[in-house]
Amino acid sequence: MTDAYNPPKAELQDRYGSLRGQISIGILEQLRRSRPWIRLISVAGIISSLFTLVPGVVMVFGMAIGMGEMAAAFGAGFPSSLMLGMGLMYIFMGILTLIAFIKLFGYASSITRAVNAADAAEVETALGKLTSFWKYAGILLLITIVLSLLLMAFTISIPFFLGAGVPL
Repeated sequence: MTDAYNPPKAELQDRYGSLRGQISIGILEQLRRSRPWIRLISVAGIISSLFTLVPGVVMVFGMAIGMGEMAAAFGAGFPSSLMLGMGLMYIFMGILTLIAFIKLFGYASSITRAVNAADAAEVETALGKLTSFWKYAGILLLITIVLSLLLMAFTISIPFFLGAGVPL
């Protein structure tokens, strides 16, 4: 006899049935085969991010240190704020891409642990890191699209402002 006032109880089962902490050899093999390529892309991406980041740092600190020398060499009208802005943009882009490739590198490391342990929990952790990478990349893509559209609208509107005599 059941009590009508107690909530019903259900036995929870593993959503994936027979896995129960194990993973198939085929899945582990596919992960193992993809790991070197993921590692290659992540290391190359980290290096390319540094090739973006380092010149930005040099531009910013170079402008800060050599502002007087450049003004003397090129004249007082040298666009130092433009160089400073470009340097900051390079630093910003370098940091954003560096974070993405570090996330991808972490996924490759998680694949190594998952293949060595042959455990579903490790594979789940690795796939969580992959999800984190793609979420970050997707957000960056959306931000890039929005900023590109705004820049395009601003660029198209400049001639209209100049034609109307509106000072920029």
